[in-house]
Amino acid sequence: MIEEVNGFFKPTKISHREEQLKELEEVFERFENNQAPKNMLCYGSTGSGKTFCMTEINKKYKEKFLYIPFPSTAHGVLKSITDVNYNTREKQRLEALEKIKREKKIIIIDELNSMRRVEEIRWLLEDLKFIYRSSPVPIILITNKNLYEMQRVIPDDVRSTMHFNELEFRPYNPNELIEIFKDGISYLNLNIPDGFIEYLSAKINKDSDGSIRTGLFVLRECVEKGVFTNEEVDRVLKKIQRSEFEDVIKKLPEQEKRFLATLLFITDENKLNIEIPISFLIQKIKSVKPQRISQLILTLESQGILIRTSSHFDKRNKTIKFIREDVYKETREAIDSIDIAPLY
Repeated sequence: MIEEVNGFFKPTKISHREEQLKELEEVFERFENNQAPKNMLCYGSTGSGKTFCMTEINKKYKEKFLYIPFPSTAHGVLKSITDVNYNTREKQRLEALEKIKREKKIIIIDELNSMRRVEEIRWLLEDLKFIYRSSPVPIILITNKNLYEMQRVIPDDVRSTMHFNELEFRPYNPNELIEIFKDGISYLNLNIPDGFIEYLSAKINKDSDGSIRTGLFVLRECVEKGVFTNEEVDRVLKKIQRSEFEDVIKKLPEQEKRFLATLLFITDENKLNIEIPISFLIQKIKSVKPQRISQLILTLESQGILIRTSSHFDKRNKTIKFIREDVYKETREAIDSIDIAPLY
């Protein structure tokens, strides 16, 4: 989405991310001065300015880093470093190491959260540790995951070797969004009604975690249509949210999608979102081990789809349900559109 709005949005400065930009620039300054590398883990919700800061870094240090966005597999990241595809992980990581030794650059991996499998993230971190030990160049990881989720997947030996500095990108608040939106479109000389930008900013703060990316997309649609009403903001925002949610569902691994299909099948007779005992799921889904069912629940919790609760009658008996009624309905629409069988 950010590529679609870059040509439309022209801010005169980076606002409310000066501290983060300073931290990132220090990584490059230390690299240029041959000082000990400073590794960074940048985290924050979608549209909190992470990639926006990297565009500023790109203007100043373009030849100093290797930028790898939207990784899907650990092997794919190594292939991006080497530009050669080897058939074994060992050959691929050895070639990546030799490439970095020959041409030292900072490695930046953006949207690490696009790796849907925890195992792939751990393999990638092990590969980066292997490279770092022999050729210690700075490594910057950028993710939409929260800090707790990332700490859970980083192996202890990787953490102790690479010592990632944590850099938070908090959501923009309404006043910050107002300033950013007005600055970014000031060159267009638009006749925007009083209160429109304020409404848009409050809505984005409440419904989209202060995502500047989502706000800019809504603003662009309103500008293109010449319609600046609260109703148009609501319509476009709902369309974006539905599209983004469908995309999340479709990118899930097959077993996660089949697990969701199972939950929907169980709730189908009731025609509403009910709490389902985890013990009942374990008994019903014979083809999947209980430990794996717990992993599936954890993955879908992290995606904001499910929530774990306790039974009203027995607090020790854990249950799960869709986090909200609208999420339940949107999940049903997404699963029905891909026609996938339940787990049994």
